[in-house]
Amino acid sequence: MRIPIREQLALLILLSALISLMVISVATWITNHSFVLSQRSERLTLTASLKAAQLSSNLNIMQTSANFVSSRVLIQSALMRYYQGNNTAANWVRAQADMAAAISGGGSLGQSLLLQTQVYPRDPSGPAGPWSLLNVTSADFNNTLELPLKDSEGAQVHLGDRSGLGYPPELYPNLTYLGNSSSNGYQAGYNGRILSADNPDLLLGPWVLMYWAG
Repeated sequence: MRIPIREQLALLILLSALISLMVISVATWITNHSFVLSQRSERLTLTASLKAAQLSSNLNIMQTSANFVSSRVLIQSALMRYYQGNNTAANWVRAQADMAAAISGGGSLGQSLLLQTQVYPRDPSGPAGPWSLLNVTSADFNNTLELPLKDSEGAQVHLGDRSGLGYPPELYPNLTYLGNSSSNGYQAGYNGRILSADNPDLLLGPWVLMYWAG
């Protein structure tokens, strides 16, 4: 069967046109696909950069706020009396009220980020040993925020409970003190890391809890 020359020419022209369109389509698709991927990558990079900057800013604010509340005059005065052997309840009354006012106020972002505080001694030689000296929970969350914990009697534990579980152990270090009071003093360590004047900060967490205001 012979195909007329006219049909052959028409088929050749059609095939050439289809090949040209296919080449243009593939080139356009590759260009657009690369552009879309590039834009998506840049958008994700920008989002990650902004989130990282936000997280870094919040951590810096928390560090500054923690340093601020722990260096208040009433707290430092109570600590000085403690190191002289005074671990009575009366020694900590004003310091506890001052700490509660510092972390319960809404005057700054740093204050709103602080929910609880614990003050530890500089060494374990005092009356309380290595354990925390002052435990304070923000009035906005004290005994209102449920923790995924049960006490020895099976009751639900809330943030700030006096049972001790109200201060989640996941967020508070079990410090190990190194050295002795007769040499250069003690150093506090946690999980192989030594806390010092040059490196005094320790980040534990995060610990996520769901909270609904009643």
